Amino acid sequence: MPVSDPYQVHDFTALLTVLLAGLPGLLGLAAYLVSRLTPGRLRSLAPRTPAEVCRDLAALCSAAALALYLWGCLPLLFLDRQDIGNACAEESDGVRVVAWEPGPCVSR
Repeated sequence: MPVSDPYQVHDFTALLTVLLAGLPGLLGLAAYLVSRLTPGRLRSLAPRTPAEVCRDLAALCSAAALALYLWGCLPLLFLDRQDIGNACAEESDGVRVVAWEPGPCVSR
């Protein structure tokens, strides 16, 4: 199956593993950020060092990137249209499917 196939199989086990491993990481980063940004810490008069600011900013960026990655994995896990691609490939005698619309399959 070519890599450019729009209905390429996504491995359910790998996606589920990524989601189950990434969720605790995301929750841990969120808990860390909440602990760092409590109102008591924000109101304290002690100046923050540049290293602390960079660390908190890096944790925030990491949490945002991980959240976006996991959000992108959810549709692949639950809305994968591999069955439609297989049906279209069977209908078109194994010709690679390039588009799918409700109705007949469009192949090249």
